[in-house]
Formats: sequence, C-alpha cells, structure tokens
Amino acid sequence: MAVVSAVNARRARAGDAPLAIDANLDATAQSWAQELARSGVLRHSASVGAGRPYTVAGENVGMGTSVDQISSAFEHSAPHLANIVDRRYTVIGIGVATDSRGRVWVVQQFMKPA
Repeated sequence: MAVVSAVNARRARAGDAPLAIDANLDATAQSWAQELARSGVLRHSASVGAGRPYTVAGENVGMGTSVDQISSAFEHSAPHLANIVDRRYTVIGIGVATDSRGRVWVVQQFMKPA
C-alpha cells in the first residue's frame, strides 16, 4: 500500500524500523475513514486499539484532495510527523475513503501490541 510505503520511507530517513501492517488495525482504520467520509467531520477515533492489549497507540487523520497531498501534509505537521517516526510503534493500519464530493479521507493508526 502506498501510504504504508510512504510512512516506512519516512521512518527509514529518521533511522526507525519499518511498521508492519496489522490486519485488525487496518480494518479499524478503514472503518473510521469511511465514517469520516460519511459524516464530513474530521475527528479522531476513540477506538484506536480497542479490544486489544497495547502499550501505546496513536492516530493521524486528514482530509484533502489526494492521498499524496494528505501524506505530505502529515510529514509537514510536527504532531503528525511525531506519530509517523515514533519508535515505540511497531504496527500500522491504514484507511482511505472518498466522499461524495471527491474529498479523500486518510486514517493512519499506530500501535505497539502488548
């Protein structure tokens, strides 16, 4: 997936290990991206890592014209970049949805399972 490749490329530039895709986190992120696109309201999920033991979890959410534009915005935002390069995270889930107006919604969920 292009989003995971971009995240892992940025992590590599920071000297961090790559993140593995977690199927459960992927499903959670996709569901949340679809909810954001449906509602049209950009907000964080209260369920990152829900139902699974974890030591740390985080999330980036964004809306824009394309996945590449949103990924670039994440890299140029200190709080979003902090999640991308946080060495504590070991897995990632990605969600991408497009709303009826053509806006793209991206969710990156990060976690370190316990």
